[in-house]
Amino acid sequence: MFHHIESELRAFVELISKKGDKKVEMTDSIVQFKTQSGKPIQVGNRTITVRSRALQVKFPGRSGGIIWNRPTSVLVQTTDGRERTLLVRDTTRTVQMLVLGLVGLLSILMLARKN
Repeated sequence: MFHHIESELRAFVELISKKGDKKVEMTDSIVQFKTQSGKPIQVGNRTITVRSRALQVKFPGRSGGIIWNRPTSVLVQTTDGRERTLLVRDTTRTVQMLVLGLVGLLSILMLARKN
């Protein structure tokens, strides 16, 4: 479900970032997705790198905006060349989406009950 929303947002960003036939840099867009890697940390014979994704929304004509960071994975590399990616489950985000869904459902039920 969330991947569908993300792909729609990306399509929206692509649509609004076009001026004529020239494509504008993502820094000029209202909505931006950024995937970032943290500074690698050496622990024993392993190198650990944390990865995150940020959604940035800028308001046209105003300074500032909204930035929502969330962890996505941890990359573990060993000295013999093996790599392993450990996905991070964002429990807070899952709970937020469940609460948002419940509020939406209750709002619909309350509106339907009034009619």
